[in-house]
Amino acid sequence: MTDYAVRNGSMSLPIAWESDGSGDYSYELPDYRGYEIKSVQTIPGLNGDRTTTCPSVDYDVVINDEYAEDIMGAALADCSASVAKTTLLTTPIPVPGVLTIVISNAGVSKTGLILIMLQQADR
Repeated sequence: MTDYAVRNGSMSLPIAWESDGSGDYSYELPDYRGYEIKSVQTIPGLNGDRTTTCPSVDYDVVINDEYAEDIMGAALADCSASVAKTTLLTTPIPVPGVLTIVISNAGVSKTGLILIMLQQADR
C-alpha cells in the first residue's frame, strides 16, 4: 500500500498490487472503523498506468469483511484490462472493521491500482 492523504475528513487510500503465481492477490487493510467508503476505483497496469503488465480481462476485486463477505456486493467484478472502473456509492458503506482486498483471475505477475475514497462517518 502506498501513502494516503486526509483532507476535511476524507481519505484517499491507494493500493498498488501485483498478482502472485496463481493470478491472485490479497491484502489486509488496517482498521478504518469510523470511516465510510464513498467510492472505489480499479485501474489496471503498473501503478495504474493502464499499459504495463495489465491484468487479464474480467479480473475480479472483492473487499471482504472479517466474515469473508464482499461488502461491495460484487460491484467490482469483471474489471477491464485497459480501462479504469469507478464505483460511486449513493449511500456510503460503513467500514465494519478490518477489511481484506482480494483480487482473482488477474493472470500471473499482473499489476494494478485500487483507489478507495473514505470519509469520516460522523460528517
